[in-house]
Amino acid sequence: MLSATQLKPIPREATERENLKELENTLISISDVIDSKSSIGGLIAANDFMGAIEMIGRSRYLLLNGSLFKDGSSSNDEVNLSSVRCLSTVQTQLGEYEKLIVGDLSNRLINSFLSWEEADDSSTDASVLALRRPKENEIIRLAQVLSSCGELYTVGELYAARLKEIMRETIETIVNECVNDASYATETKSMKDSTSLTFEQFMECLDLLFSEILGRLRNAA
Repeated sequence: MLSATQLKPIPREATERENLKELENTLISISDVIDSKSSIGGLIAANDFMGAIEMIGRSRYLLLNGSLFKDGSSSNDEVNLSSVRCLSTVQTQLGEYEKLIVGDLSNRLINSFLSWEEADDSSTDASVLALRRPKENEIIRLAQVLSSCGELYTVGELYAARLKEIMRETIETIVNECVNDASYATETKSMKDSTSLTFEQFMECLDLLFSEILGRLRNAA
């Protein structure tokens, strides 16, 4: 028969069981965070950027809220998992993953816009539509991922800046070519800028500028 000193008070045993259960749930959440973070690199390598962004979001949720269990309880009601030593750098790593994805997809989307060629939207040519559809789908996919990151507006600003720079370079290149062509035609080496052009040469240069710029603006639209 057990003596009184060998018996543990029932409330103490209940507290120990609760503590052990909380420890178990916390360990499960830590494992879930590690598993989620570990899968992000593979998703990026497989070009599943939406999946990678979703996994980053899930990892962040787990860090702040813990895992949810079948009974509706959470392992992280009182403990922020980001304060756990083995997870102390996870938030930073998740931010680096997201920055890598956003930077890469931003460049892809901007380059897709800049390389877009105007086509007749009323065209029913199967070959034309077949070539355009994959590119349209890719642009939509990239935009969706960037939108889920809240970066689509920033990408729009970057695109506008790139477009302005291209326009400036285009104008400079065409004007220089017009001046060089005019110098060659008149066998004159003293022509240095557009002010040296005759009226006819200037109008031809202006036509080229409008044609090139309007073409780029149509594609941008």
